[in-house]
Amino acid sequence: MAITFSQRDYWDLVHASRCTHQSPAAQSFETIIPCPEQLGEGYYRFINLRDGVELLIGNYQLHDDVVMMMPERSHSLEYGFHFSGKVLEQAVDY
Repeated sequence: MAITFSQRDYWDLVHASRCTHQSPAAQSFETIIPCPEQLGEGYYRFINLRDGVELLIGNYQLHDDVVMMMPERSHSLEYGFHFSGKVLEQAVDY
């Protein structure tokens, strides 16, 4: 059964699962946030490359399918690569 979130609700849930301490492997320019336990297991690694440029590496396995309703992007450039699973994107107006 798929779980549906708005993009904001999904990321609010991810950021709420943030640990109170940094991983010993994390550098000052990166943040590692565990995947919320209710959704799956793994982590999201945010790396600040420079002002306005961030790299997100997600290594996680979800318990169920997740549908994320996303508004049109306001920034001009974004690349995404997925090595397994399936991603179906559909923009929505809010």
